[in-house]
Amino acid sequence: MTPEMKQQYVVNKLFSLLQAAQEVSSTRDKTKLVEAIVCSATKVVECRNSCLMLLRPESGELVAYVVVGADKSRMQEVRFKVGEGIAGWVAKHGEPVLSNDVQHDPRYSHKLDQITDFPLRSILCIPLISRGKVLGVLNIINKPDDGRFTEEDLHLAQAFAEQASIAIENANLYDAISNENRLLRERLDMAPRLLKSFSPAMKAVIEMARRAAESDATVLLLGESGTGKEVVARAIHTWSGRAGGAFVAINCAALPEQLLESEIFGHEQGAFTGALKRKEGKVELANGGTLFLDEIGEMRPDIQTKLLRILQEQQFERVGGTQTISTDLRVIAATNKDLREEVQRGAFREDLFFRLNVITLTIPPLRERKEDIVFIANQFVERYCAEEGRPVPSITPAARKALLDYEWPGNVRELENVLERAIVLGAKETIAPENLLLDLSLVPSRQVEIDRPYRDLVKEFKKGLIAEALRECGGNQSRAALKLGVTQPYLSKLMKDLGLR
Repeated sequence: MTPEMKQQYVVNKLFSLLQAAQEVSSTRDKTKLVEAIVCSATKVVECRNSCLMLLRPESGELVAYVVVGADKSRMQEVRFKVGEGIAGWVAKHGEPVLSNDVQHDPRYSHKLDQITDFPLRSILCIPLISRGKVLGVLNIINKPDDGRFTEEDLHLAQAFAEQASIAIENANLYDAISNENRLLRERLDMAPRLLKSFSPAMKAVIEMARRAAESDATVLLLGESGTGKEVVARAIHTWSGRAGGAFVAINCAALPEQLLESEIFGHEQGAFTGALKRKEGKVELANGGTLFLDEIGEMRPDIQTKLLRILQEQQFERVGGTQTISTDLRVIAATNKDLREEVQRGAFREDLFFRLNVITLTIPPLRERKEDIVFIANQFVERYCAEEGRPVPSITPAARKALLDYEWPGNVRELENVLERAIVLGAKETIAPENLLLDLSLVPSRQVEIDRPYRDLVKEFKKGLIAEALRECGGNQSRAALKLGVTQPYLSKLMKDLGLR
């Protein structure tokens, strides 16, 4: 090859690389993207086959995602552990491999031959790395006409892999954001649905919430922990004229006091140790929408003062700042405390209490709205199964009775957790009482039914003991067996005999 021909060859390759990079970066669809990467790699480097393997962090496996070219055979069935084979070595070390005689390469796994019957001779294996993290490997396989891969091929493949890695990472981020937005939309859409009620007390709350949504008046939500105060707050936002704006929630009890002020109002660079750059607070993020302050009774007095100014003047300053910032938001606050009592104790500002207490809604505990329990339970089951892509199990009549008999000290939040746990721990076609793992001590005591056979009473007692032990041990049978003073195999047999498995 003359110098002119070699120069033209390099120009053509660079042009192909540019075209491939443009094609790869033009799509956000993960499936189309990986197909474009593999097809482009085959053209750029000139090979018989290309295979893209993506790393599954949960299993530590490289999985053949897309294979193109001649003699695909069963390449798509190939899986390697990190460190296994040439691809596994590349994923583990983050370094490329050029091998023109793989059969004599000590890193080569002959498992590939056994699985695919694929005549692999030469390979370029390039790690796909983004932000220091290995996403997968790109395998460029078999130079045509029994040729050999060169260092120039390796450099081209690496340059292409850099662009492909960025595109895959962007696609992953896009998918994550899309999924997060989808789940958020589903949860927002679900808020009004969860407020469907058959309870007169809750119906009255819902009606007042709808009327409150018609104005920008501050709303104070009272009730026990877990009653669904945030659900009511989201519903008010959704029904209001601010539905097009953001709903921004913050739990005042979930953050250390020194961070809460910064989280709500933001801070300027250098405001305190660790404040490396300016940060917008929840107040700014909620501009044009609704700010929900959960557990507001936990807010310290100096932050209460700044919040009072927001309510009075719609103005504030960031922590460490002097610039006055205007905002336009609606405040909904919630607490499980008696704020009047907190005012008398001097723990809560009286003027702030009166500013918050424009419209007050008291959410009844779940035990006082038994009419809604089964309906809400079904909503949670449907939502969780939709998110996980599972078939929706039905709740048996016996399980519904158990749900109605229970006192629900954790209210709606506890109901949600109980049902999610039931599905995670194995409820498939139906949810039965044994799937619920309820604290039987919180079921109102009943007189022993002496007309029932002794055997049945003993069986019921054993079931209760096992259910309680499993609940306290988070479903772990080994720990539950230890707690009950029996062996794990015996407990497993006992559960089977009692119909708990």
